[in-house]
Amino acid sequence: MLTVTRQTLRVVSAEDSVVEKLRWWRRGGGVSERQWRDATGVIEVQGARFDHAYAERRAAAMGVADLLQQAVAEARG
Repeated sequence: MLTVTRQTLRVVSAEDSVVEKLRWWRRGGGVSERQWRDATGVIEVQGARFDHAYAERRAAAMGVADLLQQAVAEARG
């Protein structure tokens, strides 16, 4: 959390954002092109800054490790 001029903002890491996008994609039956494109786009833009080890742990805990592998492969493709 970040407080700026008496307002609290929630800040989410790129890795957490990707994992959530993949969860939403799966929950929606794997048909949301937007969720998938967002996830792969974040991975691509982050490049070497993307913390794969952390993302893999979070993805495994959330049941989307297989999707993370696919998204990383596509983003790096």
